[in-house]
Amino acid sequence: MALLTRLRGATEAVHARIDARFSNGLLDAPSHACYLRGMQRTVDAFERGSARFHAEPEWRDWLVPARSPLLESDLAELELPALTLAPALEFDDGPGLLGALYVLEGSAQGARMMMHQLRQRPGPVGGVHFLQAHADDPRRWRALLARLDGVEDDGAAAASAELGAMRTFALAEDSFALAAERT
Repeated sequence: MALLTRLRGATEAVHARIDARFSNGLLDAPSHACYLRGMQRTVDAFERGSARFHAEPEWRDWLVPARSPLLESDLAELELPALTLAPALEFDDGPGLLGALYVLEGSAQGARMMMHQLRQRPGPVGGVHFLQAHADDPRRWRALLARLDGVEDDGAAAASAELGAMRTFALAEDSFALAAERT
């Protein structure tokens, strides 16, 4: 798991800042709105940038079905406007895409906790389609860890994976900050 260690080390600071933003979870409507709007912007940029990989069997399970429609549905249900689109996250190769998936699949771990918190809120809570789907299958994270384990932790592939993770985390951080300003 040397590449995993490298990715964790490289993204530790930005990961901590994002975690701090949601340290109280989604216990109120503004934090829920910020999360959904930031994730919609990030996931949309990821999906547009990864589109060329959709036809490749080794990536299909990770990329299909698209999750941005679920986020758009949640935003519509809560009558929240989407943020302006970010430029597509472009990936030069599979390891770069793998680095981005490290961020997105890792966020599914937090989504499980957020779903639990949302269930604790009094009354009906809408806008949970994305979170339910995102948190649905913990086997995806284990499968991603196995994929990461197959990449040497030095050389061009590891550098590309690190760049993919860093760019995805940077976009997520920027998107959550933008969402917080406008929520």
